[in-house]
Amino acid sequence: MAIEDTDTFRIRFEPSHDIFLSGVNPIPLFMEPAAMGHFSLIAHLGRIPPLGDFNPEECYTYWDAVLTTGAGENAIRDVFIFVEDRARVTVQRIGSPPEGTRLRVGELLVDRGDVTPAEVEKHLVGHPRAGELLVEAGVVSADKVEAVVLEQRHLDEVREKRRRAEAAATLRVPAAKVDGLVDVVGELVTVQALGEREIDALILAPGFSTAQRVTEVSGRGVGMDVVQRSLDSLRGTLSVESTPGHGTEVSLKIPLTLAIIDGLLIEAGGSFFVMPLANISECIELERGGAERRGRESLASVRGELVPYVVLRERFAIPGDPPAVEQVIVAETPAGKFGFVVDRVIGDYHTVIKKLGHLYRHIDEVSGATILGDGRVALILDADKLAAAVIRDGRPAGGALRASSAA
Repeated sequence: MAIEDTDTFRIRFEPSHDIFLSGVNPIPLFMEPAAMGHFSLIAHLGRIPPLGDFNPEECYTYWDAVLTTGAGENAIRDVFIFVEDRARVTVQRIGSPPEGTRLRVGELLVDRGDVTPAEVEKHLVGHPRAGELLVEAGVVSADKVEAVVLEQRHLDEVREKRRRAEAAATLRVPAAKVDGLVDVVGELVTVQALGEREIDALILAPGFSTAQRVTEVSGRGVGMDVVQRSLDSLRGTLSVESTPGHGTEVSLKIPLTLAIIDGLLIEAGGSFFVMPLANISECIELERGGAERRGRESLASVRGELVPYVVLRERFAIPGDPPAVEQVIVAETPAGKFGFVVDRVIGDYHTVIKKLGHLYRHIDEVSGATILGDGRVALILDADKLAAAVIRDGRPAGGALRASSAA
């Protein structure tokens, strides 16, 4: 879109102090308006209290932004539609000053409603250090002056872009080069020829809507483009295939680390873990006494077969006394059958795998984590790597175990 077909807007986003408690992260909200056009943003930090009074669960910051775009005011407001009950959002169209003019800081403060013309005339009288003098006189806060300076710089950049665009529009090019360019463009159009898959993908474009009428809650094209952005952030893909008269198929592909797996939810000392069902062959109740030792390995007799095992309480240094009857999960690993002793087996659990943070990337025994229904976190164990690590370390599992009955 040409720069002359755009409008400039002031945006102020002032979230409530408790916005973090609703799970909202304000920062990604600015990514969408930043993609709409020429965007400038400033964060006001003047409300942040001293460290002793600082509460990390409260938001002390608010933001001022200036956006030059052809999208329109409604498109800007749609960005913040889901946080309107947790924030005060103002969007004001300001246009652009005529070419050759430049509003001063004092004039912009009056235009924004931060000061009155009488206050500007009293303290400034055209002084070049307008913002500094107004702050020193206590007429306006430093935050508001910073926002005005940001707006002034933004408008200067927009004017410069317009000037360059107008200069480029009068550029002279030899006719032979124009003819060659037309030929090349024609070939590109032929090669890249609007296919059916590309047509179907139009429903993923921002602002695209199939509604015949625009209302306050529908017809604004906020839907499939949000799904597309969410999948992109997860490194996934979305494809659409439609056949007239038969239906439409929407395919979503998510990386394995974010997939849903079937697992077994287990507990040891109040800590919860999930082990993928693909590895598990059986669960056995165990009682103390009668296990065998082979070198430094701890072995349990399971259906007449000696199976090495590890007590998760001891492997993960979980304090407390174990119950009278423990359970062992027997898993198939590359090293053969291997047992994992836990306090209790809770049952099957459909698990959404979430990646661990960057600091835990070297922990091979845990492949991820999941959040349980009550909000607690359970680690997802990698049975193969955990068994290999125990065998490699040669650590005794402590205690003697004997199979008593099937769980």
